[in-house]
Amino acid sequence: MSAYNLVANKQLVTLSSGKPYKMFFNFRALAETINAYAVNYGRRIDVPGIIAELGTGDPVSIAALSYGALVAGGLKVNWELFWSELFTFENYDAFDNAVAAGIQAMFPKPESVDEDEPPEDDEKN
Repeated sequence: MSAYNLVANKQLVTLSSGKPYKMFFNFRALAETINAYAVNYGRRIDVPGIIAELGTGDPVSIAALSYGALVAGGLKVNWELFWSELFTFENYDAFDNAVAAGIQAMFPKPESVDEDEPPEDDEKN
């Protein structure tokens, strides 16, 4: 089983009603997202698959990860209520932006490389 080096983070999404919701992007959110795919769409998907679908702008992936992050953030909501009341046309952009920010923040930033210095040689002759 492969492990992921991910950084948990919190995003705040404010919906068209003006109400803010906490979204946690962590392993719980990913597990809830995987479960949402399985239960609601009959599809088995892994984390790289979720990321790939987000990259295409797929609304299902945005919805599933939004749901997972809201549940991970402590919101007590089932899929039907989320789908009919929260994930609406008016709220789509807010969820899309929060998911994009949350996913980007989950991946550690690469260490900067000083291009003026030669790379270290691990093997000494």
